[in-house]
Amino acid sequence: FSGAGLYVLSLFLWQIRTVGSQAHSSEELMDYLEERGIKSGTLLSSISCHELEEQIRKDYKDIAWVSCDLKGTLLTVTVKETLDKEALTARTEDVPCDLVASKKGTIDSIVVRSGSAMVKKGDKVRAGDVLISGQVGLYDDSGTLMETALVKAEGDITATTKLRYEDSFSMLHYTKEYTGRSFREYRLLLGEKLFTLPGKKETYSYYDEKTRHYPLHIGPQLYLPAAFYVTVRSECRIKEKMYTEDQAVREAKKRLHLFLEEYRSKGVTILENRVKIRCADGMCTAKGKILVREAFGKVREIGTDSM
Repeated sequence: FSGAGLYVLSLFLWQIRTVGSQAHSSEELMDYLEERGIKSGTLLSSISCHELEEQIRKDYKDIAWVSCDLKGTLLTVTVKETLDKEALTARTEDVPCDLVASKKGTIDSIVVRSGSAMVKKGDKVRAGDVLISGQVGLYDDSGTLMETALVKAEGDITATTKLRYEDSFSMLHYTKEYTGRSFREYRLLLGEKLFTLPGKKETYSYYDEKTRHYPLHIGPQLYLPAAFYVTVRSECRIKEKMYTEDQAVREAKKRLHLFLEEYRSKGVTILENRVKIRCADGMCTAKGKILVREAFGKVREIGTDSM
C-alpha cells in the first residue's frame, strides 16, 4: 500500500471487537451493529461512540454498562450484563417503579437506596411480590401521612432460590479416532472477496475442521480490509461405544459441573445440590433442584400490571 492509500484506508472502520457479553453472542451484537449501519467499511467520522453506548443501553435492558472505544480502524464494544435480563434497576429511564420478585425465594439481604422496603431478611416471597416500593410516604412532625411521592425504587437484594435441573443422554455414544492424516487450506479475504490459494487438497469421509482467522493490520489499531484464513482438516474414524454406568455417571457430573460453573461466573452462590443421577434402559438422567443465593428482583413500573 502507498502512503496515500494507507491514509484513505485509515478513514474507515475495518475491525469490530465485542468483549464481556455472555447472554448475547458476538454474532448477535455484530448483527445489531450492522443493522445500525456500523460495519466494516463504515466511515469513522460517522460513528459516535457516545450515541452508540446510549442506543445499546436503551435496546438491551439486561446490559448494565457499555463502553465503545474507537482507536485507529478498530472499534471495541465492551459490555457488562445484569444477572436478570429484565434488569435489577431502571437504568435508562428515570420513571417511578417498584422492584418486584421475579420468582419464588427467601430474602437473604436487602439494602434500600431509594424507595420503601416491603420485605426483610427471612421473608418468603412469590413472583410479583413487591420487594422495594417506589411509593414513599411523606409525614409531618406528628407522624401523620401528608402525601405519597413516587420514586424509582433502587436497592441491592439477594435471595435463596431453587434452580430446576434436568439432563439426559444416551449411554450409546460415538468417539473419534484420528488417523494422523491432515491437510491445510489457505484463503485470502480482500474486501468482500474470498480467494482460495493453491495447495494440496485431500478428500476424507470423516474429518474435523478448524479455521483460524488472521486479520491483517499495521500496529495494534490500524486494521486493513483484508484477512488470512488457515483451515486444517484432520481425518478421523467414527466408532460406536457404550458407556458403563460409572462412565455415564461421571459424564453426567461433568455436564452438571459445567452448568453450575456458568451460574457461578454470574455471581451466583451454589448452596446445595439436590440432583440425582440414574442410569436405566440405555439412558442416563440427572434431575433435581439446586439451592442457590443470587441477586434478586426486577423492575416493574408503577401502574403497570404485575407478572
